[in-house]
Amino acid sequence: MYFVAFGAEEMGLIGSRHFVEAAPTAGIAAGALAMLNLDMVGRLRDDRLAVLGTESAREWGALVTPACAAAGVECAVGGSGYGASDHMAFYVAGVPVLHFFTGAHPQYHRATDDAALINAAGAAQVAAIVADVATGLLPTGTTLTYQKSALRDSIGGDRRRLGASLGTVPTYDAAPGQPPGMVVADVVPDGPAARAGLRGGDRIVKIDALEVRSVEDLMVVLGYASPGQRAEITFVRDGRRQRVVATFGQPRGR
Repeated sequence: MYFVAFGAEEMGLIGSRHFVEAAPTAGIAAGALAMLNLDMVGRLRDDRLAVLGTESAREWGALVTPACAAAGVECAVGGSGYGASDHMAFYVAGVPVLHFFTGAHPQYHRATDDAALINAAGAAQVAAIVADVATGLLPTGTTLTYQKSALRDSIGGDRRRLGASLGTVPTYDAAPGQPPGMVVADVVPDGPAARAGLRGGDRIVKIDALEVRSVEDLMVVLGYASPGQRAEITFVRDGRRQRVVATFGQPRGR
């Protein structure tokens, strides 16, 4: 087992790509059974954890589900091995991956993010899940069946262009007492949201299995989505919970 803290992830996965591609660590990566990525795991809320990349190997579900149950955590699982974090460098190289993630938050990438805001007990729950998954791979003969997603060609090498667009104009109302979700201020004409039937005033609360509590959560979901991918959007309109299916579009330029 190797424990690695990669550098320069925000600059384009530079550290993890170097580990995968350059001697002497390239040989380690090539022979790896799996890569388990803990990126943003300090804010477990309501005992809910996203475990992304479970489609990168056929056997992940049988390992992840009991580990989550043992830790008393509700895990939302799914997704290919692509995504804007260090596991993607390994997935592209043919290694099954998982990305453990407790969700975005208002202090994301801000100086106001501080140690006092960490849910230490929740981080211990996440660590227990990762440990159970890792030790579940150890018995002799345990193998993972790598599955390569067909979505690769739709994702370019520029990290800033990863993801997809839903065609929504978000509000940034984070006033205390507001119900969770992201209120849509408007929708882009003929965009994915508009074609699906969403409109201004709708509060998006879930995309597929992932809860959306704020605009930051929506941005993370879109960062892992791909143009052409379909997703069920759960939203609240006039106090009534509704669902539509939308097809993500190309991300808008930055």
